[in-house]
Amino acid sequence: MSTIRIQSPHTAICNGKARVSSQIVFPDKTQDLWFECDAAFADHLSPETCDGFLVAVLLIAMRNGFDVVVDGKVSSKLFYNITQYYMKILELQIHGLKTIAVKASELTTANWKGSGVFTGFSAGVDSFCTLIDHSRGQVPREYEITHFLFNNVGSHGQEEGDRAVFSERLFRLNAIAEKMKVPVIAVDSNLDSLLNMGFQLTHSIRNAAVPLLFQRTCGKFLYSSTYHYGDVHVGKTYDMAYSDAICLPLLSTETTECLSVGGQYTRFKKTERISSYSETFESLDVCTDPLHASRINCSKCWKCLRTELTFEILGVLDHYRDVFELDIYKRFQWLFLCDVLGSKDPLLREIANAMKERKYHVPFSARFVARVFPNALIVFVRAVAIEPNLRKIYWRIRALSIRSIKKYFTL
Repeated sequence: MSTIRIQSPHTAICNGKARVSSQIVFPDKTQDLWFECDAAFADHLSPETCDGFLVAVLLIAMRNGFDVVVDGKVSSKLFYNITQYYMKILELQIHGLKTIAVKASELTTANWKGSGVFTGFSAGVDSFCTLIDHSRGQVPREYEITHFLFNNVGSHGQEEGDRAVFSERLFRLNAIAEKMKVPVIAVDSNLDSLLNMGFQLTHSIRNAAVPLLFQRTCGKFLYSSTYHYGDVHVGKTYDMAYSDAICLPLLSTETTECLSVGGQYTRFKKTERISSYSETFESLDVCTDPLHASRINCSKCWKCLRTELTFEILGVLDHYRDVFELDIYKRFQWLFLCDVLGSKDPLLREIANAMKERKYHVPFSARFVARVFPNALIVFVRAVAIEPNLRKIYWRIRALSIRSIKKYFTL
């Protein structure tokens, strides 16, 4: 069987940046995989181990059926969990992956004595909830956040504009972190181009690779959950976060404990929790399409609409005028309501239940469309509506739908 060889990483400092990299030797080519941060954090890096690079390359190897040979040290705990359990879960989650052999030149039980508590912070709902829960005095001292990680591993877009979005978001995040006196370690990488897989399907393992590069400092890595514990499962999925509560601890080492946090809340409860935190009024960032946003959020992508509707149900939407364009939200609100009422997605079912419990007014036309038309069609029409070149089609479909409903009830 063909192999991927991970060569021992090395660190170089140039132009104020510290870059840790490893040559990844494929059967037909050799490519550098690198992660880069500000040189001020160079002493936090731990190039003594290949742990982060093994985690980063694992999906590529499993997708292509390549065994992995590591020319360097790997945490014995991480090696055990990956080879015995983690790959089996990935096989169940992602179509086309298969278990491969992993060999390392040396397994180590060394503890690098990292005591910091890192969390990925994007200024989204999940990360703000984690911040609130793990601020000083809220948890035992050893779980209080000491560092924000801000990674460029695919979440800022998977095309040429991603580094521009990364830089813009980092600028805003630095302002938040400065108020809170929490240092930000911004990590740029070429992992996304090397991996070449959908981000939502693979985001947990991408982001978990990064703290394993900082084991001299990072004792705990808190990864904000997407789903409530009641929705956790292992099976074919579009989002590996469904299994984070099970899988994240399997990526721990003798030094760095990886934890999925926030699963005790539903997404609706998380959004309600952060809505009393005034810092979110000017800095909340949930958007999937920031390149087309005149403010922080575009106000019309599925994540923006989901968050805006939740805030509206809670009666606090006006507090977020600085981050959303509410006129845009109102234009797409009706169609999104149709989607929410007909969807089986657990995050949208939460919203539907909340609307019922809080007696939120839903137009009869939206309830009718949600009951009569397949949800897949509604989602398709919403996508057409949001795409500028096809927006006229949406307004025509909506007009015809409403006209048909009126005609139906005048027969």
